[in-house]
Amino acid sequence: MLSLGSSKLSDKSLSKIADSCPNLNYLSLGHNEHITDISMIDIAHSCPKLRYLSLWCCSITDETLKTVAYSCPGLQHLRLMSCGGISDVGVCAIATSCRDIIDFSFESCGVSDISVKKLHNRVQESEASIWIGVI
Repeated sequence: MLSLGSSKLSDKSLSKIADSCPNLNYLSLGHNEHITDISMIDIAHSCPKLRYLSLWCCSITDETLKTVAYSCPGLQHLRLMSCGGISDVGVCAIATSCRDIIDFSFESCGVSDISVKKLHNRVQESEASIWIGVI
């Protein structure tokens, strides 16, 4: 479990954490615009057991979400706040690949009704329940 709020953590530092913590299953990064796709893709590749991911004000794009969807299919909780590089493409990748997702919230991200519909359809297919928060 790793939770860092309002830190000055760099991509390089986070990539080192990824390399040394392959069993990481909980990651929360708050208000850090220095975190980009570079380190988050490293996290996804190095930490396939990731179950909880919360990112706030990080400079990530759909490339991060697509990599998380492929590399961390057991992801259950995803919270994205003020990550402007996120669109329907990344959210739909998560909805398609992360079959265990039960908690998905996004705020101030570039997503539309397309993402909500994709998540809703995925839930209906699996007969699971999911909480989707859109603020």
